[in-house]
Amino acid sequence: MENRFVDTSDTLYGDESTSPIYGYQDQVITTLEEAIQGIRHEILRIDDYVRQAKKKYKRPCLLTEDEFATIYLYTMTSSGFSSRLNGRLRAMEKEPLKPWFPYLKFFITALNKLPSFKGIVWRGVSKKEDYNLGNIACQTRWDITSTTKDLKVSELFFGEAGILYVIKAVNGKDISKYSANPDEKEVVLMPGTRILLETEPFVINNESFIYSFEECTSIPQGKHVMLSYENNDKAVVLQIYQYLHNRSIPVWFDENISNNNIYDSLAIGVENAAFVVCFLSPEYESSARSQIELQYAQKRHKKIIPCLTKTEETWRSIRWLSPILEGVKQEDFRHFSPSDDIDSEMDYLLWTLQKMVYVPEENSERLNIRFELIKYEYLCNSKIERFMNPAVTFPIDQSYINLAIVETKETREKEEKLKGTQNIGTIIDTYEDIYGSKTPIKVKDIFEKCKDQNKRILVFGRAGIGKSTFCRYAAYQWATGAIWSEYELVVLVPLRSLTGPKYNANKEYNLVDILINQYFFDRSLSVEEKNTLENKIHTGRILWLLDGYDEIVQETSSHLQNLLEQLLKTPHHIVTSRPYMNTLSYFVHMEITGFTEENINNYIELFFSQLGNASHQGDSLLNFLRSKPRICGIAHIPINLEIICSTWSNIDWTQTKTVTITVLYDRLTEWICRRYLEKQKKMSPIKTTRMDKTDVYDKCRKELAFLEKLAFLGMENNVILLGPQLLKEAQKESGCKLKDCPDLFNVGLLKSYDSISAGIGTRIEADKHYYFVHLSFQEHFAARYLANALSSTTSDQAMEFIREHKYNQRYQLLFTFLSGLLNEDQETKCNRAFWEAVLNAPLDIIGARHVALVIQCLDETALPQTFIESQQLIEKITLWLECALSSESNHLCKLFQQTLRTCNAICNEPRVQHTIVHLLNNQLFTNRNMVLSFISNIPLTNPIKPLLLALREALSRDDDSVRRWACDALVGMGEKAATKEVINGLAEALRSGDDSLRRKACDALVGMGEKGGTKEVINGLVEALASDDDAVRKRACAALGRMGEKGSAKEVIDGLVEAFTSDNDS
Repeated sequence: MENRFVDTSDTLYGDESTSPIYGYQDQVITTLEEAIQGIRHEILRIDDYVRQAKKKYKRPCLLTEDEFATIYLYTMTSSGFSSRLNGRLRAMEKEPLKPWFPYLKFFITALNKLPSFKGIVWRGVSKKEDYNLGNIACQTRWDITSTTKDLKVSELFFGEAGILYVIKAVNGKDISKYSANPDEKEVVLMPGTRILLETEPFVINNESFIYSFEECTSIPQGKHVMLSYENNDKAVVLQIYQYLHNRSIPVWFDENISNNNIYDSLAIGVENAAFVVCFLSPEYESSARSQIELQYAQKRHKKIIPCLTKTEETWRSIRWLSPILEGVKQEDFRHFSPSDDIDSEMDYLLWTLQKMVYVPEENSERLNIRFELIKYEYLCNSKIERFMNPAVTFPIDQSYINLAIVETKETREKEEKLKGTQNIGTIIDTYEDIYGSKTPIKVKDIFEKCKDQNKRILVFGRAGIGKSTFCRYAAYQWATGAIWSEYELVVLVPLRSLTGPKYNANKEYNLVDILINQYFFDRSLSVEEKNTLENKIHTGRILWLLDGYDEIVQETSSHLQNLLEQLLKTPHHIVTSRPYMNTLSYFVHMEITGFTEENINNYIELFFSQLGNASHQGDSLLNFLRSKPRICGIAHIPINLEIICSTWSNIDWTQTKTVTITVLYDRLTEWICRRYLEKQKKMSPIKTTRMDKTDVYDKCRKELAFLEKLAFLGMENNVILLGPQLLKEAQKESGCKLKDCPDLFNVGLLKSYDSISAGIGTRIEADKHYYFVHLSFQEHFAARYLANALSSTTSDQAMEFIREHKYNQRYQLLFTFLSGLLNEDQETKCNRAFWEAVLNAPLDIIGARHVALVIQCLDETALPQTFIESQQLIEKITLWLECALSSESNHLCKLFQQTLRTCNAICNEPRVQHTIVHLLNNQLFTNRNMVLSFISNIPLTNPIKPLLLALREALSRDDDSVRRWACDALVGMGEKAATKEVINGLAEALRSGDDSLRRKACDALVGMGEKGGTKEVINGLVEALASDDDAVRKRACAALGRMGEKGSAKEVIDGLVEAFTSDNDS
């Protein structure tokens, strides 16, 4: 009779490095019948036994029929199956075991599905002389160790002589329900189990002994000991690492500690740790990184071994460490340095590790753990790097995310109503309802506009406005629990990453694959986990943040189009895009509106405070921006403001008459080149300061040529991630090769994609994928390439490119940069050639894109007197403007408005403003509100007197809606609109009985500051402080706050006290 509960051989033990079953896990599970093909010659009638086992299978059952039969077959005493299998395992010979691997894969897979049993189990050994247990500390058993929970069962097999094992099991598998002999109460210890001898044997008689063991699965295969430390202890930790490594203890530690790879520390270091050894010191306790590591380890129920290092005898943890260390013995390494012999302490640490028991996670937890790791990644990536100096960061929760509702389904319904009515009163009211000031909305509230169960939102934003920052901010806020708790997971997908090396063009992918590729560090999911994840994706528990639709929409590869289609069909997602590349139809549109004046002030203060010279540099820059409305307009885009701040100390902006985005990026390129020469080329700062821009560009000529060609190739091929082939082509055509210029990729404008992609990477620079630090820099350098090409032998190809792609919205910013570059270099011949290509055939049939292209490219020239053609183009623009505002097409008006929103030079051109005045004064033009709305949405920072008089006349109208629109039009003009006539009109508006009008009048006065503080205005604001409308009182307070000493009179202060008292009472 087969006896599974007694050992009869003395070759039971090995160590982990001699595993006889290594490789079994690679077997492909098919059916049990196929799994036994290779062992039929070893077990007679095995097919009969399999059929018999399967007949015993009953539903419901935790296991499949094959898995159940696998365990049942092992316990059939008449088959001799277990003795034959364990005989092979105990022989420790791999080749004879290989035919058993398919069965073992089935068997161990089945056992892994069962819950772990923790408790006392029993097992017998038939002859004491077979074992020399005195030398056994902790050994690994490679057989399938059958034990029983019932001592009486063990005694039946034990007999009168031998050894009885008492084992404290931790990860045993109770197979009673699946056994051919359920009364045996069998618990299996799986192959690879380690057992530790606890005490000296208890002698029953000269023939019988009892040995006490505990399961010691301290560091199973695939796990390691993690060393968590701070840099001040690195030398000691390196010595400990080497000691443990030399004794075949798998160890993991992050040799180059940085906050950038904290996710690896969690996903690989902590997650795969059997135990975590932490090295305690005041520096460790004050480290945010160490806090995240150890708190995550505690949350994951990892056993922690604390070691004291170079600390004062009296130091005690008093902050976040205290609850983690409570009741845990601390190893003492305080009195040793790396030069000391600390073998005794390390021996003790090794003994401690060997004694500890590893408790594995339940399989059901694994998916939740992966979700938790994604959440931790968002929390770890809580810093925003400066584009120009990644070493400097600021907290992501200090980002200024300004969202506004642009369009919803209701908006379009109202537009239809507008088209279908003839009543002028209804037209005016409806127009105001639709096209009033954009409604600000908080990030946490954006789903409130979604009326059905599916939450899908399109978020627009211009280049550099902060779309990616918005996505990172939203993911971080969700991870902290501040927003969107209804979602089990938020998945941020930079869409350009779908074009990277993780996605093979010859393979089809699904949403689960995206999640695995983007975030799962080990990329191995069971079928069950994949099915669960698939269900979560399609049942609405996951929100996708899809960043950068405009960056991949023109990709033509089928696998990418398929991926994008799947993502856009998910029931819950937010997609970001530049406006001009949108081809999507969504019920809810929102827009990132850039920095407010307050955001600009705060950003500048934070920026210069990090440099240590906040008061002087920050104040001088703010004063400069206030004196230069055009530059201040550019500064509302976050990336532009960073460029201005970064270069403020190095460039005398006060000598720059006109600042366009081209000038801005050119100044930044110069600054980056100077930094490159100093840091990479080791040129002295004294020498670089003596060089003008031409000298700097000449020194970096080859590097710039490479970047320009690379950027153009990327644009030409519609790719953001620039792979090895494009790098090679750019090096060849630019004549600048990496072998001759080792710092070619380190100028300061390229980032390596591979360095931030877990599981993907190469040390060979030329084999990596790169991308420009921001897409706008790629567009700028592609424009530089074209500008140079127009004056070279390749001018014909450059002209052909312009003609072919001038209406492709993907290249809109590129051509804007090109216009600015050609104008700045005053290359008359090239400039004229460019405009000929723009203005001549082929032409846009509808005309809208042609108008947008001309306006944006012309505005980038800043309308210099030397550019004669600009005067003719301005005449064309005024005709287009009159046509747009005189038509009944709201779409055409909005399109024109959107184009002019960033065009400071054209909007402040007198002839353009005279056209607007003509339209306002035209008595036949009934929809005056449309013109006033148009004015409020374009940058009129230098209004002409006739325009201000026309607005003053609108303020005197009997129609309150016209007066409200007039106030809106004045808001953006600020102090420039503070004429006596306009201020009187606003004072009259303050006395209106219409609270909405009074609020808007206050808004206009806020921008005028002290200039608006006449006696009549002050009196009107004081009266507004007594309003029953909270919004009127708050805006009146804001206006008074901008009026300096004029707003500090006694009656004003009394009014403020009254207003605050009223607020408190309510």
